[in-house]
Amino acid sequence: MRCSAAPYEGRGKYIFASYCHEDAARVYPCIELMARDGCRIWYDEGIIPGDEWQETIADRLAACDVFVAFITEKSLSSHNCRREINFAVQRGKKIVSLFLDDVVLSPGMEMILSSIQGIYRSSFVTTEMFLLKLYENEAIAQCRGERRPDLPVNLYSPPGIDDDKTMTLTVGITQGDLGPKKSFLYILSSGKRIDLEKNVLSIGRNRENADYAIEGDRTISRRHATIKRIYNKYTVVDNDSLNHTLLNGKVLEPWTENEISDGDTICLGKEMLLFFKEYDEAGAYRMPEHVLEAEDGIIRIGNDPVSSVSGMTIMNSGRGFYLINTSTDEKLFCNGVQLFYGEKRRLQSEDEIMIGARKFTWRIVL
Repeated sequence: MRCSAAPYEGRGKYIFASYCHEDAARVYPCIELMARDGCRIWYDEGIIPGDEWQETIADRLAACDVFVAFITEKSLSSHNCRREINFAVQRGKKIVSLFLDDVVLSPGMEMILSSIQGIYRSSFVTTEMFLLKLYENEAIAQCRGERRPDLPVNLYSPPGIDDDKTMTLTVGITQGDLGPKKSFLYILSSGKRIDLEKNVLSIGRNRENADYAIEGDRTISRRHATIKRIYNKYTVVDNDSLNHTLLNGKVLEPWTENEISDGDTICLGKEMLLFFKEYDEAGAYRMPEHVLEAEDGIIRIGNDPVSSVSGMTIMNSGRGFYLINTSTDEKLFCNGVQLFYGEKRRLQSEDEIMIGARKFTWRIVL
């Protein structure tokens, strides 16, 4: 695969990215996001054919202002990555370690990295928030120029998972008879419902500043976000809030409209809202039963909008059932892929779910 961000070739202050080529599918999206956010960053795709590889790496590393090491299990086993880290230390470079894996460092590597700033991907909800922490570093800030919002970013998608292209099960339903009646937001912590009857609805911390107030939560800004409706289309806008607005686990740019669909999650500070469209059920003549099957028995999932099961949340929307990570206490996996806070995955029959030590299989019983 190739990275959409060309390696930096100018004369300004820049970042040298050290990574293992086997991790390219995970590292390139980070490089693309950093370049989109204005970072001047060089990585070894900038080596011209015919150049002496080691000399080019050494020259670029010697001239950089910040050395960023993407740390994974594979990079720690790479002799080249270890040599680059040692060279950066010997040259007195400003170093930041980005841990994409929660690795156990060898004593030698622990001695080298113990006094260096390390940022762990697992501590953040999204890659964007992970990198926002990186940008707080003063040396990194000096390597940033103008943003490049049009730069393509190919976010990492683990093999075998393609949520947007999965098909919704429609057994027992005549789709032609179904139509949206009204839309609402479900407040996960309280179970309250916000009916979206207005064309513009602002949500915030108090009634003086917002149309709807979620009171008592200081992580929510006074006028945090706005939901807009044009005919049957809905969008969410972050009003430059202090703690950001997340849509399906991704940080939104302030003041931009982002379309929302049935089954989406919207996070305002620590509060999570689920977006629903209600549907007429005139065409439903026999609904299939949905169950979570485990070694200790079967859990039946009813028609309630939200079911909390063993620390995880299953959302019953008009487009199907979604597994959503609504907790930061337990790690949640679907088919071996971790879901971070606010992320969702449409469930299909025979999906394997694991939370903590418990394992479930999602089954549809006709």
